[in-house]
Amino acid sequence: MNEDNIMLNYVELSNSEFGFTVYRKAYDASSKDDGFYEYRLPTIDHSDSDDYAVSFEEKEDCLSFLCSSYDNINLTKKWLINELIKKMRTGCVSSEYFVGTHFIPNISFVISKHKAGNCLIRLEPYYLDYNNSFGFIIDYKFQPNKGFEKSREEKILSLSIDQYGNKNKNFYADKYKYISSFVKEIMTKIFPIDLGENTIDITKALSEIKPFILNEKKYIFQNGEHNVQFQGIKELKPFVSISKEPLFIFVFEKSKINTSRQLVKALRGELYSTFSGMEKMFGVRFANENIKSIIVDDFSKKNLDIIETELNEIIKRNSDKQMVGIFAGIAKDFDASNDYSPYYLIKSYFLKNGLAVQAVTIEQAQKKDGFKWSISGIGLQLFVKLGGQPWKVKPCNNDCVIFGISSAHIKDNDGNITKYFAYSLCFDSSGIYRRLNILGESNDRDTYIAQLSEQIKLHLNNEMTTNIKKCVIHIPFKMNKYEIRCIKDSIYSVKQAHDQIEFVFIKINVINRFFGYSHYNSCIPLAGTCIPLGKREFLVWFEGIQQGKTQVIASQNITNPVHIQFMDSGNLNDDDIKSYLQDIVNLSGANWRGFNAKHEPVTTLYPELIARFAGKFVQYGISLDIGDTAMDKVWFI
Repeated sequence: MNEDNIMLNYVELSNSEFGFTVYRKAYDASSKDDGFYEYRLPTIDHSDSDDYAVSFEEKEDCLSFLCSSYDNINLTKKWLINELIKKMRTGCVSSEYFVGTHFIPNISFVISKHKAGNCLIRLEPYYLDYNNSFGFIIDYKFQPNKGFEKSREEKILSLSIDQYGNKNKNFYADKYKYISSFVKEIMTKIFPIDLGENTIDITKALSEIKPFILNEKKYIFQNGEHNVQFQGIKELKPFVSISKEPLFIFVFEKSKINTSRQLVKALRGELYSTFSGMEKMFGVRFANENIKSIIVDDFSKKNLDIIETELNEIIKRNSDKQMVGIFAGIAKDFDASNDYSPYYLIKSYFLKNGLAVQAVTIEQAQKKDGFKWSISGIGLQLFVKLGGQPWKVKPCNNDCVIFGISSAHIKDNDGNITKYFAYSLCFDSSGIYRRLNILGESNDRDTYIAQLSEQIKLHLNNEMTTNIKKCVIHIPFKMNKYEIRCIKDSIYSVKQAHDQIEFVFIKINVINRFFGYSHYNSCIPLAGTCIPLGKREFLVWFEGIQQGKTQVIASQNITNPVHIQFMDSGNLNDDDIKSYLQDIVNLSGANWRGFNAKHEPVTTLYPELIARFAGKFVQYGISLDIGDTAMDKVWFI
C-alpha cells in the first residue's frame, strides 16, 4: 500500500478475464422479444462481429455462445449484476435490498432505517479502463422519506451537516467508514459467487490508484497575485474597475423600506466588520447621488407595470452612467404561490435594457446576524453586474479561447419536450467572460439541431482570430447524445478551416458516481489531486486539504471530485492533458457569484445558470429578451 494512493470507491474482481455462456440469435430490429437484449458479439469463427439478440437463459431458437468478458463490456456488466441479483435471491445475507430500474441496474442495500428515510449502500457494475478490470462502484446514499426532503434530519443522515447543524468536516471519513464496513461484513458473505465453470470473487478492498497533483489556484488582481480571493481584492485591488460613474437602482415595496435602508448601510460598510463597503473594497462610489429608488405598495401586476415605466425613465435620464438594479426584500417563495413572478418580470425589464439586477431576499435580511455573512457576496455580485472584473485566474494555456455549452429542455406534465434551448459562453483561459451566445431555441427538435449546428460554426469562426492557438469546448454530461453528436460534427467542420488551431473537446461532470479517499485521518485528498480512470478520463479534486498540510482547516470547502473526459481531442500527450486539466481546476476559481463560491468551472456552471433562467422565463410566459449590452455582462450570477 502506497500512502499517497487514492482509494477509489470501486471494488474490483479478483480475476477480470473469464468466460460465461449466453444464448443468442440473429438480431431482428422489427422483433421485440422479452428477455432478449441487443449486443454486438464475435461471429462463431471470431473472424468478424455482428449484432445479436442475447439472452442469459436457454431458449429454443437460440445457440449457446461462450462469451469472453472482454467481448462486449456492457454485456459483461449486465451479466455480472444479473448473477449478483440471483445470488441475493438465495438469501445469502439478511440485508433488505432493492434493484434499480436502469438497463444495467444497481442494487441498493438498506444498512439502517430511520423515520426520515433509509441509509443505503449502492453497488453498480463497472469496467475500470485504467487497469482493464471489472468490479463494482460502491457508494453510500441516504434516501429520504416523503416530507423529509431537505430537512435537518435528511442533511445529517446524508452526512452533509453534523448533529449541531454545522458543515460536516468528517464527510469523507464518515462515508469511508460505512463503505469499508460493508465491504468487510456484507460483501464477503455475497462473494464468491460459484457458477460451476466459474467463480466470481472480489478483492475485498477498495482499488488504489496512484494520483498526480495539479497546482492550486492562483488569483490575479490589479497589483499582483494572491491565493485568497477576498484578501487579494482588499490588498491588491480588483483586476478591472468600472469605467463610469455607477448608478444603483433600488426596487422595493414600501413595507420593506427599513430592509433597503439596512442594505444601503451594509453596502457602505457602516454595519459589519465583514465588509468595508463598495468604495473601499471595489473603488465604486456608493453615495446618495449614486442611488435611485422605485417604490411601490406591493408587487401586483399593475404595480409591476409602474416599475417598468419608472425604470425606463431612469435609464433614459442616466445614459452616461453604469447602472445595476437591486431588487430588495422579495420573499424567497413569492413566485411559488402565484401565477406570475415579480422577480423574473423585473429581471426581464432590466435585461431588455442591457442591464443586470441583483435580488436580495427578505430571508437574507431577517437572519440573526442580518447581512453580516452575505453582504460581501452581494457587494461582489453588484460590482460584477456593473461590469467590473474582481480577479482572473492564472492560466496554464495562453492564446486560448474556451466555450462552455449547455442546454435546457422544457417538458409538459407527461414528460414530453415542448421547447429546446442551447447557450454558449465564451471565456479566455484566465476565466474572463467574453460573451453569451444563443445557439438554439425551438419547439421542434430538428429545427433546434439545425440552429445548434449553424450557430456553433458561426461563433467558433468569429473567435478564431490570428492570436488564438487553442480552442477548448466544455460541455456537461447531461447533454443528450444527439446534441453531443451535433456539437462534435460542428467542431470538426470548423477545424477543417483552421487546421493551425488545436481543438479540444471535454465533458465535465460535477455530479457523478465516483468518489475517492486518501490515507489521511480525514480521508480527504489534497486539493488538485487527480487520478486516471482511463486513457483520457480523470477524477479531479478541485478542493481538498491544502497542499503542504495534512488536516482540513475550519473555513475550507469540502466538495466531491469532478469527473472529466476528453473526447476527440487529437494527439494530445500527457503534458497537454495535464495543462487542460489544470485550466479546468483554475476556472473553478473564476466563479464571481461570491467569495469561495461553488467550486465548479464557470464554463459549465454559467451556461447551466442561463439554461435555468430560460426555463423559468418560459414557465412564467416571459420573453427572454436580452439587450445587446447585457450579452457581454455577467447578469446571470
